Amino acid sequence: MMRRLLTFILLASLALSCNGGKVEPLQIQKQKLIPLLLDLSIARSGNAIVSQFDSLPNEHFMQILEKHHISKAQLDHDLLVLSNQPKIAEEVYTAVLDSLNTPK
Repeated sequence: MMRRLLTFILLASLALSCNGGKVEPLQIQKQKLIPLLLDLSIARSGNAIVSQFDSLPNEHFMQILEKHHISKAQLDHDLLVLSNQPKIAEEVYTAVLDSLNTPK
C-alpha cells in the first residue's frame, strides 16, 4: 500500500518535473499531514484485510479527512506538491513509516 503511494509520487514527479523552478508550498503543515497520511495508511490496510477492493471506501476516506479538518482539494494539492519535491516527500513518508513501525 505504501509502495503504491510512493510509486505514485515518483511517477507523478517524473511526469510533472518541469515546473519552472518554482517551489510551491504545502497547504497542510507537515505536523498535520503526517498523522493524516498515517491514518489513511492504517485505514487502507484494515480495508485490505476485510475487503477484496483495493481502495479505501469513499465514506471512510472522507471521515478521515474530516477528523483532520483537511479538504480533499488540500490533500490532492499537497500530494501533487510532494510529487514535485522529492526531498520533502521523503521526509514526510519517512515520518509516516516511522510512525507505522513505532509500537504504541
